This record gives sequence, C-alpha cells and structure tokens, in this order.
Amino acid sequence: MGGQRPLAILLSAATAVGVHDAGQFNYHLSQLTGRVVALVEDRYELLYPGHRVVGAVQSAIFHRSLSGSEIDVSGACPDCAGSLALTYAEFIGRTECLGCEEAVLGHPFDPGGFERRGDAAVV
Repeated sequence: MGGQRPLAILLSAATAVGVHDAGQFNYHLSQLTGRVVALVEDRYELLYPGHRVVGAVQSAIFHRSLSGSEIDVSGACPDCAGSLALTYAEFIGRTECLGCEEAVLGHPFDPGGFERRGDAAVV
C-alpha cells in the first residue's frame, strides 16, 4: 500500500463514524494511526492506548467535577507552619498551605484516583 490508505477503507471508516468530510477525517485518522489505531489488512483496529482512551471516556471519570474539594494533609507548611490541604483542579493535585496559600507540591493526577478511595488513601 506504500503508506497510503485505499480510498474504499477510508470512506468506509468515515461512514461508520458518521463523518461526511473525508478530508478532515483523513487528517485526524492520520494523527491517530500508529498511536491509537492501526490499519490491519482492510480495517482499522484499536491499539492498546486506544482501548485505554475508550475506557476512560466510557467510565466518565473525566466528566466528574472535583474542583473545590479540600482534604486535610498531615504536616505543616515549611514557610509559615500553617495547616496543609490537598486541593484538586484542572487534573492537578496540589498540597497547599491554608495559611499563606503557597503550593508545597503539585502533581498531575487522574480523577479516577479518587474512585472508591477514602481521603487517607488519596493523600
């Protein structure tokens, strides 16, 4: 095939997902091919990362709003000795001082990490 997708396979895939602009579909599919999907003989198949993306979307973990939550964290702020709390916004978990509001630690955190876990297990 020389790196080019036969038009029939491309149009079949575009029709299957309800896209009417084959050019736009081709561009986006080319961005996913090799990373999320693979062309296998006459069809596209999800690769392992594709299954992970589908699983995350279907689980709705990225649709939950956890912003505004605070979980008490043991220890004290290194700057002012104030109390610490874990906050969560925009997929980042931050340990912040409640006194001076300085961030002590921040790290990307999947909202699924809160599922079926108590506060102590999250911290």
